Amino acid sequence: MKKTERLNQEIDELSKIKKSINEIKRNYQIMNNNLEMKKDVRKMIDILDKIYIEIFDNTHNLQLFQMYGDFYLPTISKLISRYNNLINKKIKSTDVQNLLSNIENSIKKINVHFQNKYNSFFEDEIIDLDADIKVLLNELNNK
Repeated sequence: MKKTERLNQEIDELSKIKKSINEIKRNYQIMNNNLEMKKDVRKMIDILDKIYIEIFDNTHNLQLFQMYGDFYLPTISKLISRYNNLINKKIKSTDVQNLLSNIENSIKKINVHFQNKYNSFFEDEIIDLDADIKVLLNELNNK
């Protein structure tokens, strides 16, 4: 693959991810009923913004996040949008309440996943720094 083609592919992928994050932000802005859910979606946005900055600055991380722009983020946006619609309709059926609760719990689990994904970007650096510290302390103890 030519360098230009690869760069264009990266730009396209970054654009998809950013578009999906912006859609989640739009859905967040119209949330007004459930403060706990709104807090969880805000947390998600904060994590996604950090992830986006990291993959924008280090496109080698983009490969780890490619499926997100194609499927995960648009699906999450759709879930939040439908959640908002159901909340605003104020339907009191057990099925709807169970579905809303399921979406709320899913957002919490997704946040944990996103935080873990973000942390994974730094695993190699953490291992390298930890090794450097051990060598340094060992050298200092030997002197």
